[in-house]
Amino acid sequence: MFRVGNLPAEHQRFIEMFVLAGGNLKTMAEQTGVSYPTVRNRLDKVIVALRDEIAKTRKVKGTILDAVDRGKMDADEAAKLIKRI
Repeated sequence: MFRVGNLPAEHQRFIEMFVLAGGNLKTMAEQTGVSYPTVRNRLDKVIVALRDEIAKTRKVKGTILDAVDRGKMDADEAAKLIKRI
């Protein structure tokens, strides 16, 4: 699943820059003209946002699967809902 696409554009751009810099925060700091601690702080914010996005998706999937287990939803309906996540 492509959860990065659900992040704000600012975070997506940071991830692109991070990958293109070979995961090197010092390189990113030099390329962007900001301090290393600022780049590190931005990375921490992206990490938190991505973890929140993953947790949100897992909760929804868990809720759907729980509904199937309790007989409140059939498997086909659950599969369609999960694919939309």
